[in-house]
Amino acid sequence: MNKIVSTDFITDDVQRLVPVDATATTPKNAAVAKLMKAWEAKTTQRTAKGAGLTLMALSLAACNDDNTTAAAPTTPTTPTTPVTPAGQTFTLTPLVDIASDTTALTGSAASTFRFTGADEVVNGMTATMAATDTLLDGSTTDNDVLNVTLTGATTITTMNIETINLSYVVAAADFTGANTGTTTYNVSGAVAGVLSTPASAATIALNDYDRVLTVEGLTLTGTTAAGSAESMSIALSGASYGTTAATQTGVTIDGTDGEQLETLNIASNGSSANSFALAFQSTETVGTYTITGAQDLTMRVADAKVSGTTINATGNTGTVAISLDTGSGITVSAANWTGVDNIVLRDSDTTAGAATLNSTASGQNVVVANSVSTLTVAATGATYTAPAAAASLELNGTSTTSGVTVTTYAVQNATALNLSSLGLASSTSTTAANTISNLDGDFTRINITGDTSLAITDLDIEATETATTATTARAVVLDASAMTGNAFVNITASADSKVSYSITGTAGADTIVMNQSGGTVISGAGNDTVTSGNGADTVSLGAGTDTYNVSFGVDTLTLGAGNDTVDIDAATASAVAQVSTVVNSTATYTHVGTVSDTISVTINGTVYSTTIGAAGGTADIAAASSLSQFITEHATDILTAHGISVTNVVASTATDDIIATGKADGTAFTISARTVDASNSNAQADLTITATTEGSAAKDVATTITDFVAGDIINTVGLTALGTGGYVEGLANVSNVTEHGVIVITDASYASVAAAEDALQTKTAATTGDVTTTTAGIVVFLNSTTGTAQAFLDNDIDSDGTLADSTVVFTFSNITNLTDLASIMSADSFVI
Repeated sequence: MNKIVSTDFITDDVQRLVPVDATATTPKNAAVAKLMKAWEAKTTQRTAKGAGLTLMALSLAACNDDNTTAAAPTTPTTPTTPVTPAGQTFTLTPLVDIASDTTALTGSAASTFRFTGADEVVNGMTATMAATDTLLDGSTTDNDVLNVTLTGATTITTMNIETINLSYVVAAADFTGANTGTTTYNVSGAVAGVLSTPASAATIALNDYDRVLTVEGLTLTGTTAAGSAESMSIALSGASYGTTAATQTGVTIDGTDGEQLETLNIASNGSSANSFALAFQSTETVGTYTITGAQDLTMRVADAKVSGTTINATGNTGTVAISLDTGSGITVSAANWTGVDNIVLRDSDTTAGAATLNSTASGQNVVVANSVSTLTVAATGATYTAPAAAASLELNGTSTTSGVTVTTYAVQNATALNLSSLGLASSTSTTAANTISNLDGDFTRINITGDTSLAITDLDIEATETATTATTARAVVLDASAMTGNAFVNITASADSKVSYSITGTAGADTIVMNQSGGTVISGAGNDTVTSGNGADTVSLGAGTDTYNVSFGVDTLTLGAGNDTVDIDAATASAVAQVSTVVNSTATYTHVGTVSDTISVTINGTVYSTTIGAAGGTADIAAASSLSQFITEHATDILTAHGISVTNVVASTATDDIIATGKADGTAFTISARTVDASNSNAQADLTITATTEGSAAKDVATTITDFVAGDIINTVGLTALGTGGYVEGLANVSNVTEHGVIVITDASYASVAAAEDALQTKTAATTGDVTTTTAGIVVFLNSTTGTAQAFLDNDIDSDGTLADSTVVFTFSNITNLTDLASIMSADSFVI
């Protein structure tokens, strides 16, 4: 506490505490007298601290003590803690305002305000501020505050005003300051604003500010090498990016065109996730983005401003997302990104653009917020010999009424895909919300989660790659059992003889179509529809009213709980020969001087070549003529070696393709073709091969049903040749007059299909009353050899066709006696 003290009072205190004899000549008295004179000389100084006077008085007392007896000890005085004076408040006026440590003026009037070591507050608004206003605080250890309400362009010079609070009231209001020593700009308000030439080391904090702040006047000519690198810091709290301009937080950087801001620091603070748009006025760039904070952050930014740029988000403990607009198509390198959890793809126009993401981290999550065409992702350093551990894809659209579509999703050299389908959890539509039209990659495992239905219309995983080609068999596990709510999957596996699938569905109504390579399906609960392929499939339908569409191959089917339907449309299929075409419709071959070109076709690894345009021959030879020459030379050899015929339509039809037709039994073959242009440094050109017809061997249905019970149904409507006489049970009830479509023999068991057919033929042999003698029928009997019930297709139940056991289409492995056969099978068991 300050105290006004008179000299007389001091003198009185000293004399009271230290009695002095003015005539004494002892050394101590002389010293005290001298000290008294010094005190009297300071009569112009009217202020002293009480604690200091007390201390001085005690010192004087000690100096005057010339007794031989020791003085009694005194109790030490506890020092008084200095009290920091409270900061003052200074309100700016429309006049020229100046304030410092020693002076304050409002216009021509003096003010008692002074900047001290305390925390001063200055209040102003656009109407009370001018470029001539100056605030100078000599202290750098306090925390002074300037509050500014902005209704227009405002300029002020400050020094060591640590915090400047800017409230934007009128759109595009501009705060310009020469603000030395400012550490924080706090931005708020309900309109867009401009901050010009901010202090370089200051943090620009957007607090619940859902508008765009433009930071302009940035000089970006410094460099790291010269020690003059620039940096800028943004702190976000309550930032959001809604659907309208009134709900969108953004920062636009306006600096020296073509120059680089070496470091942009972004802190995500507050009590919830932050989302904002970072834009650039022109060609400014950023060298390094450093992202910190404890809250999730989504940064919407142009792909060109981050592709290949360093983004270090390891200092953020939340989830960091970089949101990119695919537009008409983007290619982005994430090679220098660390700590980025999500790459979000959105599209600002109505046309789905393509996106290529290169050098992503292994397991990098890609979020599709709007439909894209082709999405290609390549992980850093991944090769077929050292694949990335996983890729991650999240379908999560912004629409509340429709999902997103990825036309093609292609990821090479990754062993697993973690796929999450989100966005429309409340949908009850039977049409899948999210769609991947073609899913292509090298995955051996695909995990699907989420609460929104998903369709994969072409599950096209590639065979395992070797040094030369992707022809080694690959087994793929797809598991969607973790999906929740109303979610279901519609999945169709692409035909590939080298890739097989094991698919586990959801608790919803799944639709799963297998390919021709054989695999496993566990469809789970829900009313599922499963179509087997032409390979050997093992299918478990689970609970629900399910439908199983029978295909060719040796399959095992477990129906599960519920009344299920097994639909058969054909029992056998004939072989189909493969037809492949070497397409060369418009080519001509140019020959110069003494050189000769060649055309070569490789079939099953054997190369067949023909020289075209021999040395000294004609300048140009039509392709049709050249291909005809090839066929003349090699057709016989190819047919002999491979059973493949090669033909060519006559040149007059302008068709110059080589047509290769394989064996009638459907045996597959490989074929490729190329030309060598000797007049052009032996340049080689591959010719296009089209699969006109895919070959296939003859096929039969052979499905074992492990748990067929009363209530389950065999649908035979697709077998159009069946008799129209309906269902009959018991051989005794069979008549040659009625052409039954389904016959269940419960009278006796038989050792083979042939034996059962013979017994049936004795009841159906053609007589005068038999109208039709070539009607087909499904026959169910108990095979005493296998001990199970079986069903076969008899294409003519009136005659003995000497059918083999291979004609069995269904084996009911749980029906092992005639009693069970009679109790389980009924007219309700078939739709004819």
